[in-house]
Order: sequence, then C-alpha cells, then structure tokens
Amino acid sequence: MLQMKGTESKKQNSNIKLPKSAQKIFEYLKEVKQAKPKDLAEPLGMPSRTVRHALRKLVEAGLAVKIPDLYDLRSSYYRIKQ
Repeated sequence: MLQMKGTESKKQNSNIKLPKSAQKIFEYLKEVKQAKPKDLAEPLGMPSRTVRHALRKLVEAGLAVKIPDLYDLRSSYYRIKQ
C-alpha cells in the first residue's frame, strides 16, 4: 500500500494509506466527478471486485462519498468528498 499525501485531500490526517487501486480511482473520480462502480472497472482496467474494495477504502478514509441512484436504488454513485 502506498500513502496519499494530505495535499490531495483536506483531511487532518496528512498520510492516509490507500491501495494503488484506490489512488487510481481517486484520480479518475477527480476528472469525471462521479461514477458508478461498473463505470470505473472497464476504463481503469480493474476487476469489479477490486473497484468495490477501493471505493470502500476511499469512503472509509473520508475521501469519497456514496450517493444512492434515485432511479435504481440497487446501485450508487461515488464522488470525491468536497
């Protein structure tokens, strides 16, 4: 696992340990603003299970938020926490 420096997030904790997959998804979400897990797997070349795990780590670290899809409550969008 690598560390993400605090300059990339406004968290008080300056060093947050995240897997490389979570760092890659974090950078991608900064560009696309929000996405569903299935929309992240293919362009990033990651298995869907890896994407779900990385998103869970980002939410736990307070770097991303999970937003329910109001048209399909079985799925959610993820975006970088403002």
